[in-house]
Amino acid sequence: MNSHANGLLKNVHQLLEPLDEAIDVHTVKGDYSYYHYGCDEMDDFGWGCGFGVLQTICSWIDPAEPPVSITDMITALDDIADPS
Repeated sequence: MNSHANGLLKNVHQLLEPLDEAIDVHTVKGDYSYYHYGCDEMDDFGWGCGFGVLQTICSWIDPAEPPVSITDMITALDDIADPS
């Protein structure tokens, strides 16, 4: 695991210890950045994990392209809710 130039952690699942229990474990193949609370200097405590998960998934789909910001996601959702 390492950090990107933007300070985000990369491939955090690699820190997990193997489980002793007999269960199925599924991980991703490829690199991704871990977007977490406050990582983009926005006070997203209490509601930001959904947006962070989406940003993390987007960084896995296309690691070269920065994902949409939380502010832009909120604006798009507001536009959908009130298209006037």
